[in-house]
Amino acid sequence: MDDIAGLLEIYQPIPDGAPAGSDELWPVTIVVLTLNEERAIARCLDSALATSVDRVLVVDTGSTDATVQIVAGYTDQRVEMLQIAWADSFAQARNAALDAVGEGWAMFLDADEWIDSDCTDVLRDRLRAFESVAGITWCALTPVIREDGRDAEYREIARIVPADHLRFRGEVHEYPYIPADADAVPGLIGIDLVLWHDGYSSEVVVAKDKIQRNVALLESARRREPDNPRWLFFQLRDALPMLHFTDVMTLVEAFDSAKQQYPGDRQAPEFYRSLALSRACGRLAQLGEWTTALGLCFDLDRLTAGEHPDAAYFRGLHELNKVQQPAPDTLGRLVRLRKDPAAVTLSGLDKQGRPLDALIAAYLFRLKGRDAANAYLSLCEPWTDEFFDMSTLR
Repeated sequence: MDDIAGLLEIYQPIPDGAPAGSDELWPVTIVVLTLNEERAIARCLDSALATSVDRVLVVDTGSTDATVQIVAGYTDQRVEMLQIAWADSFAQARNAALDAVGEGWAMFLDADEWIDSDCTDVLRDRLRAFESVAGITWCALTPVIREDGRDAEYREIARIVPADHLRFRGEVHEYPYIPADADAVPGLIGIDLVLWHDGYSSEVVVAKDKIQRNVALLESARRREPDNPRWLFFQLRDALPMLHFTDVMTLVEAFDSAKQQYPGDRQAPEFYRSLALSRACGRLAQLGEWTTALGLCFDLDRLTAGEHPDAAYFRGLHELNKVQQPAPDTLGRLVRLRKDPAAVTLSGLDKQGRPLDALIAAYLFRLKGRDAANAYLSLCEPWTDEFFDMSTLR
């Protein structure tokens, strides 16, 4: 597969026993799920229609604003609308769309997203390159999703699937699985296509009440699968800013009984537990519950059989806050950890090592002065860190 144009990375290999590919040209359908998306739907559809796809299927789940009227105003014959009732499940809506698509590629494009203008001409050719690959019908493709106006991008979200072979699981934070073989995990392959997204700007999040929506859907998912660590992690992550000490600890302790790996999920329960512990430490630190946070840091270390980068980060924050002169040995240990790419990628906070960079700079500032700290930060990409006001010290 190394010679496929547009291949970025293989996140999950093609499973054994997958059917052969095909030399026939697959139809391509862009699917857009909508619910009160009058703000962004025209931008989304315009970008979809700028490509050479066969069909743009809008699946509306009960809009009460002008979304349906805006879609109806498009005269391009490729635009179709399917109206279904919202059943409190993104997987159900995606699966209804896949049933309607029938065959070929289904590319899910959120209504608050648009296709990068440099990708509209090449989208179909990029997909065509995958169609004859053995086993591709049991794989999902993941474009690069970039946040407009924010330093964030996502590369492992399944958005392009063979419509007649894969389906989705989960009320929210849904993921693909293979109905024909529940024990197999779909292949997950990065593709060099860029989508832009602005649905997590603070204004949109508040207007659409996304946090409360996600939390409610995750509570439903946990009632259905109480031993599934995926839903437990996302419930903690999505509700984190609203959680108090007892809420955090209740969710952390729930991992003791959430140990089931469900069909199609490529991550083990320990993976979700590690991510949850990192996020929980951050929230506990914000609440000033340092004793408990440091205890969770030991749990993180045990999961990785060595010092976890997020545990090192929170221990360093605590030392900076509690002692007048931090230990030079700590700085050396942080630098060694930062130089270990395998260790850095274990972080549940930032896999690029930026929290450690901020912490190292703060240690340099305390031990060697402002110039040393800013000299280090000049080597790093600009960013803001949750526990530091700016990425440079002024």
